[in-house]
Amino acid sequence: MNFTNVLRAVKKHWVTEIVLFCVVVGAVVGCTLTMTPQYKATAELLIQASSSSSNATDATSQSQAFSASSVSSVSSLCPDILQSDSVLQSVIDNLGLHSNVSQLRQSVSAVVDEKSPVIQIMALYPDSDQVVKIVEESTRQLNKQLSSTLGSSVKVTLPTIQQPVKPLVPSSPNVPACIAIGIIAGLIVALLGAVIREMSDKGVNETSDIQAIIDSPILASIPKAHTVSDGTPAVIVKPRGHAAEEFHRLTTNVSFVTPNELNQSNVLIVTSSNPREGKTTVAVNLAASFAEKGKSVLLIDGDVRHPSVANALDLNNGIGLVSLLAGDVSAKDAIQTYWKPYLHILPSEDQNTTSGIVLGSDA
Repeated sequence: MNFTNVLRAVKKHWVTEIVLFCVVVGAVVGCTLTMTPQYKATAELLIQASSSSSNATDATSQSQAFSASSVSSVSSLCPDILQSDSVLQSVIDNLGLHSNVSQLRQSVSAVVDEKSPVIQIMALYPDSDQVVKIVEESTRQLNKQLSSTLGSSVKVTLPTIQQPVKPLVPSSPNVPACIAIGIIAGLIVALLGAVIREMSDKGVNETSDIQAIIDSPILASIPKAHTVSDGTPAVIVKPRGHAAEEFHRLTTNVSFVTPNELNQSNVLIVTSSNPREGKTTVAVNLAASFAEKGKSVLLIDGDVRHPSVANALDLNNGIGLVSLLAGDVSAKDAIQTYWKPYLHILPSEDQNTTSGIVLGSDA
């Protein structure tokens, strides 16, 4: 499918696109507005370590050596210690949170940089006041558990250099960003829906659809308009209209493509695969167009189950094809003249006789 076909699909299936766009945007907006707001608080801690040696000179040198070589080690330990069961359970117990360890583990995290002695403690929680308390309590429990883990030979403290601040607005969901994503997703889904529907449509909608199936010329393209109005074909009532011009074109092309060597080259059958596809419209206008050229025409309504020509031309259908085949009337009585003296109509009347019996007879 090329770019032209995509544009045609977008123009053709605009109703589907609007529906898909509204559904996607509505779903995204609905999910966004029903999500529980999450507030975020952050604290920054500084890693400070010193040796417990009694000699001051040795303590200073060991502290400097420890700080230089082991900041990254302490930093790497902090995230695991922070999310350990003992730390999280202590936070839950001390604050009386209605959460379990697994739920709190997803809300509390530590961000470290191995080259920096600064650690960030972050927490997400639906309550803006409680999230600050969670960060503060998590910091205390981390200090406590870190000292216990490293032992008494080395003293490590994590003083807070930036206190957590109570958030005024939730960090998630980001309503403007979600709506923007929903609009973009809606446009993409709408476009894909139009393209998929166009590719799955196996009907004949354009001239190119016909030419892709059969290797035959297009004789005419009749517009979808009122080609029969108040019992008068468009060829008669609007001879210079677009519909009449197409029927004239069809008449000319049919005359050229009909083999002259056939004995019945002057017999044309107008049919279709399904009802209400325009057989009557084409037949009456084609007959009028031939008569306009001075041809002697007999239009026969062969649809004895659902006769339509008499109604379309506002003619009497008391007698017609069935009566003629049954031998009840003569051709002179059954055939009617319409518009011009050499345009004749043989309608099919409304009758109760089984059509199979009549059409299967010798006549």
